Amino acid sequence: MEPEDKKLVTVLTRLYAKTKADVVEWQPSEDANLFAVKFSDYTISLVRMLATPTHAESFNLTIANNDGAVIQEMDSSTARDNGFTDMSDLFYRARRHAVDLDGALDDILKDLDDLSDGKS
Repeated sequence: MEPEDKKLVTVLTRLYAKTKADVVEWQPSEDANLFAVKFSDYTISLVRMLATPTHAESFNLTIANNDGAVIQEMDSSTARDNGFTDMSDLFYRARRHAVDLDGALDDILKDLDDLSDGKS
């Protein structure tokens, strides 16, 4: 493993842990398969490439500077080869946060409760 890959895997591992702890402010984009988190001088983007008949679903993480220039990227296959096997889970957790899925589910549960209360 190259030293820069090792450091990038360390970033991925820490980002994943903070995402699981729900302290990373993932943001949605116009593309439903792309989520990003902004840091002081850099933005990390995570994109899902949908499965095709010849390729499985995959993910790509990109780090860009404030000018928007991509300075590093890693796909889920390379991440897995370097010991980070949770790119898929990271993406789905980022999406859950970015679209406030928990809030949406709470609203739906409340609406469902209101429906059953009205039938009593």
